[in-house]
Amino acid sequence: LALKDVKKDIALSVSPNPASDNVYIKASNLEKGSFKIVDVLGNLVAADYFNGSKSVDVSDFRNGVYFIIISEEGGKSINRKLVIKH
Repeated sequence: LALKDVKKDIALSVSPNPASDNVYIKASNLEKGSFKIVDVLGNLVAADYFNGSKSVDVSDFRNGVYFIIISEEGGKSINRKLVIKH
């Protein structure tokens, strides 16, 4: 009889949304991962590694819609929409 490890789903929160200065990314059930922020055209505007939570300065971003993509080691990823409004 073989037992398989069960991974919990990643719960992701992004606040505040819309943001103007800083945005806080928090991912529960994520040990190691990375994030990237892309604009609607797919251009990479920010990327970094993190363990569960991260604060990102978005004060230099232009107003508009962006996507935050959280990737877990092992290939699973989650997307969230972020609105920047100054």
